Amino acid sequence: MTTVIGFGAAQSRFVSLLDDATRRAVISGHNAVALTGALGDLAVLGLMSLYRSEPVHTYAAADDTNARAAALRFGALHQGLSTKGAAPEALLRTLAERAGQDGVNALTGHRQPLLPTPLSDPEIDAFWRTLPPSIDPAHLTRTALLPLLGQKMTQGALVS
Repeated sequence: MTTVIGFGAAQSRFVSLLDDATRRAVISGHNAVALTGALGDLAVLGLMSLYRSEPVHTYAAADDTNARAAALRFGALHQGLSTKGAAPEALLRTLAERAGQDGVNALTGHRQPLLPTPLSDPEIDAFWRTLPPSIDPAHLTRTALLPLLGQKMTQGALVS
């Protein structure tokens, strides 16, 4: 007999797994967060700021006002880089290179092939496979992370 997990329990489990994975990333070395506008980036920044005694370094496009606001909210040391409308892959590459020049490893809060992310943790991967088909992972992620950040998402922009 298999136990079907409910939406609320799935949200709690996801946040717990992300918290554990982010804590392990903090312990493993001097990491920064590449902010690209993804909700997961903000969650990773928020969680990292809980486990670091010094401010988290963040990197984003210079014109990304949401990234600046998030860095301020979590007390991060933020650098806005001129990326001149770079495509997402080029932006991530630029942010990672700059972080490397500063002696930190850039993490991100969304799945992509260029940078590591706590969301690629094997326990989180296993968790996604246990969800019933009635639970949409994207909806679960969004509804689990927004309260954690204390913000509302409106058409892709963070507002108070």
